Amino acid sequence: MAAMAQEIGMFTVAHTVGSVLCCKCGILMQPNATNMCLKCLRTEVDITEGLQKRVEITHCPDCDSYLQPPSTWIKAELESKKLLTFCLNSLNGLKKVRLVHAEFIWTEPHSKRIKVKLTVQKEVLNGAILEQACIAEYSVHEKMCDSCSRIQANPDQWECVVQLRQHVPHRRTFFYLEQLILKHDAAKYAIRIKQMKQGIDFFFKNHNHGDKFVDFLGKVALINVDKGKRLISHDTKSNKHVFKYSLSVEISPICREDLICLRLKLPSGDYALGYDLYGANINDIELDKYKGLVLPDVILIKKSYEKKIQKCSWKLRSLDMEIDNAAEGGDNEYELFLRDLEEDPGSVFNLSLEIQPSENMASVINGGDFSLTLADEFEDLLDLGDEEGHADIMKE
Repeated sequence: MAAMAQEIGMFTVAHTVGSVLCCKCGILMQPNATNMCLKCLRTEVDITEGLQKRVEITHCPDCDSYLQPPSTWIKAELESKKLLTFCLNSLNGLKKVRLVHAEFIWTEPHSKRIKVKLTVQKEVLNGAILEQACIAEYSVHEKMCDSCSRIQANPDQWECVVQLRQHVPHRRTFFYLEQLILKHDAAKYAIRIKQMKQGIDFFFKNHNHGDKFVDFLGKVALINVDKGKRLISHDTKSNKHVFKYSLSVEISPICREDLICLRLKLPSGDYALGYDLYGANINDIELDKYKGLVLPDVILIKKSYEKKIQKCSWKLRSLDMEIDNAAEGGDNEYELFLRDLEEDPGSVFNLSLEIQPSENMASVINGGDFSLTLADEFEDLLDLGDEEGHADIMKE
């Protein structure tokens, strides 16, 4: 527009912002809805006037939880987001303003004081929005919650104990489990944890909490569980029974880097094919270039299947191509290729195959002895590839 105005000989006026005097102190300022500067506006209006500045909260030192009236205890660590949310919910009058920012101010841990700096906004005279910061101080009073009080009065007020044991001369497994338990907060319902000679005892107030903890242990370790219960009291009038349950959990003693001796019947008896370099006479110019090179005695290549494999009851599709007479004689190599697929079905995962029943498979099915070997395994492996366009399977 300015260029067009210059072309036709017109002029444009630059946009300017006017200034006015504050109605209180007379300082030059930009105009606003109140015609007062920020300093005078804050002296006239205090948007934090109805906001509670001092609050008293109750803290349980044993379980590190805070009382939310009337009877709810919230577990929160010092200067955590959960504690900040609890502090903000404890303030009266916070709904009358708009909270912009909140953060903790460091205080001495033994001062029994928690300070939170708040930045709030509120609409004041003639629609002007004023922003102001203030500090809310929380006085912490120590008091045990009901659960901790009962435990202190009688430490045997548990219903279920999980006795975790591993009969090994080290505690590496328990160090690892401790980190997993802390990460997943699996022992949050334990009222007491006691370290024993070959393990740890976890005491729970509720039997269901003990069962959930054992389920967690079964997901992260190989365990064996024995359950037992003992009658504590019996009310003949109401026919109520009080039991104490014990869950004995034994972790497998086999750990990493352990040397294990198994009976001959127990090992899966596998053989491997490879190169025996121990007695090999190697004379290679390329290897002579590497000084100090030490070759291993054996290099393993693949697994060997000693059992006799029957002729494949399936066949693969092939390209429609002409065969040169000089290229004939590869039937043995093709049979070896099919045998490799038969031994290792996972190797065909990235291949585009179409499995077709051969004559042998048809005769087996017609004879009544219906047994699908590799075809089923192919289908399980390549069904995933159908969705990604990796493979197509047609099963008859």
